[in-house]
Amino acid sequence: MPSTKLNERRQIWIGGGVNKNSRDETDYGNIQIGIGVGEPLKLEGFEFVEKYGTLYVSERMKP
Repeated sequence: MPSTKLNERRQIWIGGGVNKNSRDETDYGNIQIGIGVGEPLKLEGFEFVEKYGTLYVSERMKP
């Protein structure tokens, strides 16, 4: 049986659900572009730029 690396990706608990991995080192503050599916992102600090089919590209607003 192949081994999985699930613990390196997400944490799952018996009650059900998925949450962020405590070892996630992503620098979310430096993300400059976001992609929404079916609708633009609804994140503070991002503004809609362009639509490509069902994808909506948003960019972080400059201060």
